[in-house]
Amino acid sequence: MIVCKFGGTSMANAETIGLVKQIISLDADRRYIVVSAPGRRNPADSKVTDMLISLKNDFDNGRDVSKGIDALCARFQDIAQKFGIDFDASCEFEKIYRALTLGASDDYVKSRGEYLSAKLLSKILGVPFVDAADLVKFGTDGVDYETTLANIANALKAFDRAVLPGFYGSDKDGQIVTFSRGGSDVSGALVAAAVKADVYENWTDVDGVFSADPRKDDTARLIDRLTYEDMYNLALSGANVLHKDAVYPAERAGVPINIKNTFNRYAAGTWIMKE
Repeated sequence: MIVCKFGGTSMANAETIGLVKQIISLDADRRYIVVSAPGRRNPADSKVTDMLISLKNDFDNGRDVSKGIDALCARFQDIAQKFGIDFDASCEFEKIYRALTLGASDDYVKSRGEYLSAKLLSKILGVPFVDAADLVKFGTDGVDYETTLANIANALKAFDRAVLPGFYGSDKDGQIVTFSRGGSDVSGALVAAAVKADVYENWTDVDGVFSADPRKDDTARLIDRLTYEDMYNLALSGANVLHKDAVYPAERAGVPINIKNTFNRYAAGTWIMKE
């Protein structure tokens, strides 16, 4: 069994989501899919999460948010139209606007990118959508691992395949709580640990973990294998390939992590494991 997480660049538009769909279809063992909000489509573009944060800031400061809502709605509606699926983005953003008028939290608003990204992909793939808000539970000191893993395992027993949003869960009162940025990596690791996956594939836009930033250093080499501890220390030092908090759930459950590139899907990537 394989759990996959696809990052924002992979979910940026219909073309990249087409690659995601192909990757999932290549292996029937890829059963549970966790997704980020759509990222930048080009260097001048904005990430959907940043757009949602700006929307909330504008609303709180009494500024007109209609253009922001229209721009966000267009991002999702464009993807839906290109896949020919029935998805009413305007209805979804009416719900978000109503939530804003009722005092929605920052975390609720910025989580909607992952929520809508997962709902879209579930329709594209024709598999169930399972909301992370009902599964990932936060306590006063962060994620309640035991409750979260039990919730995920119990919920996914009912589904042979499913799509889940990353990045958020909820507290004891049911209010949305988000991880720090890049937290969909953690969501994917929690799902992989809960279902005792054989592999947790983390799909991004680079071939794996390099000895240096390959965009800045021509001598950077791909590292084919790392220990969990190595990966945690690299992430803690600023390597942005994997969220540092994604290491613990996978290590605890003994699930190997494979960092792979959506845009170079046959590359072996970097494996992260105990030894």
